Amino acid sequence: MIVLRELSDKENVTIDDFYTRFFERMGSFIDKKLDYLSRELSVRQRKPSAVLTFGDCFFKNSLESAECFSASAKYHFEIQSFQMFGTVADCFVAVDQLVMREKRLTLSRLIEATEADFEGFYDVLALCRKAEKYGSDTPLSNSHVSRLSSAICEIVSEKCRPYLEKEGLFLMPCLQSDTWHLKYGEGFGATPDGRRANMPFSQNSRPSNGACTGGISAMFNSMLNLPYYAFASGALNLDIDPKQFAGESGRATFASLLASYFNRGGLHAQVSAAGLEELIDAKKNPELHRDLRVRVTGYSGIF
Repeated sequence: MIVLRELSDKENVTIDDFYTRFFERMGSFIDKKLDYLSRELSVRQRKPSAVLTFGDCFFKNSLESAECFSASAKYHFEIQSFQMFGTVADCFVAVDQLVMREKRLTLSRLIEATEADFEGFYDVLALCRKAEKYGSDTPLSNSHVSRLSSAICEIVSEKCRPYLEKEGLFLMPCLQSDTWHLKYGEGFGATPDGRRANMPFSQNSRPSNGACTGGISAMFNSMLNLPYYAFASGALNLDIDPKQFAGESGRATFASLLASYFNRGGLHAQVSAAGLEELIDAKKNPELHRDLRVRVTGYSGIF
């Protein structure tokens, strides 16, 4: 939204201008983070035993010497998480499709409607929600997914290069938000993709809720536009209705879907297969569902 406001009074704005300004702000953040990490590393190396961390408890040398492992390591890395990727990608698609290509909205009207949480702008809300989305496997949305994710990795790599050569310090890009998409969503206003204020953002590497109108196969095709070779992580919480894949033939179909996704370069999938009726009954009669496991981001819990 900050980038959109910065461009709202410019003439002949293109989607390339949107990308350029967005990546300038992202690059500035990466610069600040690397500077901070570099100064932190210098402190660790001056007084390693005085800056022990929780992670040091798992290294034999650290336990034997009471020294910080990261101070003496050859390489030092941190995860650079790009959170709510699906929501961001959908915003780029909405601006490009509705403002730049189809010219169904002006940039100023889109900003005005979004800042009003679409109250009184229900025609704009309908357009934003109908716009192509990451997960719908369309040429326009796939092109933005590929461009956005690839550029993220390139910027991080370029910014890290001098730190890597001098100090062995680098950032590893990932598409991980765990459950922060819920907490962040509660504190943020609406976004141009049609997401209302205080609603969840997209989670991890998966598309936004409601975006996968073409089913699981279209979602997988969309996600394969991500450069998984460059990401340290990109969790996919895949929710399915067990009835869709019931019986031996259903399980075989689902196995083929997963195999095709991974054989074409897919990174990860953790499947939740509890039906709505089962969850409702488990809430009413928990003693009858002692074996039910509930997915909570990257781990599971006994119901």
